[in-house]
Amino acid sequence: MFLGPTSSSSSELVNNIFFAMVFLTTAAFRQALLAAGSSTRMARLAMITFSSSSSSRFSSTSTASTSSAKKSSLSITPTSSSSSMDDMPGAPGSSTKLVAGPFQTAAQMEVDPNLPFEPVEAARAYHPCSVFFDRTLSKFINEGTRKGEKALMRELMRDTFAIIKRTQLAKLNSSKDGEGEEVECDPLAIFHGALHNIRPLLVTRPVKRGGATYQVPFPLSAWESEKFAFRWLLDCIKERPKPRKTHFPEVMARELIDCFYGEGKVVKRKQDMHRQCEANKAYAHYRWN
Repeated sequence: MFLGPTSSSSSELVNNIFFAMVFLTTAAFRQALLAAGSSTRMARLAMITFSSSSSSRFSSTSTASTSSAKKSSLSITPTSSSSSMDDMPGAPGSSTKLVAGPFQTAAQMEVDPNLPFEPVEAARAYHPCSVFFDRTLSKFINEGTRKGEKALMRELMRDTFAIIKRTQLAKLNSSKDGEGEEVECDPLAIFHGALHNIRPLLVTRPVKRGGATYQVPFPLSAWESEKFAFRWLLDCIKERPKPRKTHFPEVMARELIDCFYGEGKVVKRKQDMHRQCEANKAYAHYRWN
């Protein structure tokens, strides 16, 4: 920190205040861990790490502090329940004492040696911190975006989910006793269920053999199947009869509800595709030639 050519004493004062704040923060972290009663390996390693860093900085002798940081960990023995700044661990006149304890190895921490290793997958670059994020819905919004207006597509899907919610709640309220359990009111669950019902497994592609073109059935990967489902849902919006008196949210909500229950145009389109693949299965060997 630059404080000017004549501010050596002020610089030392600021540095002392800074390191005192660091020490109080680490001590408070150790106290929170001990108060929670944590006995896991990570918690104890965290206490050892913070103890070694703080003790090596603030000890009167550097060599003695380094050896003590390696051989022992610091624990906290609270003697008062006050939460004022004077009672912070390590503060002058504090009622909370720092007590040095013996260093514990992993074998002494009562950790099960047969505990299976569970790797934690790193967060994807596209995954935000929101708990409402859904990757499939995000891909569908990207597929339906036109001219870069993704905010408009998000607003349309939000209105679609609102219509689905109102429609399903009205159906739930008008249902008789015992029939309401079969009504799904979660729009996101309906969206995923509709996609599951319209994703094709096979598709026919033209293959030319001996001067003739055959429609050969090809299996689809999960990514390609999802792409077909997105495209067929968006085609329902384009195929609206003119003049178009219904808007995107109404048409998409009605189609998603129908697909969720195995009905609608998109489900029929998928069944027609599978029926065509079944009829042309005699040409399946042309895939490899």
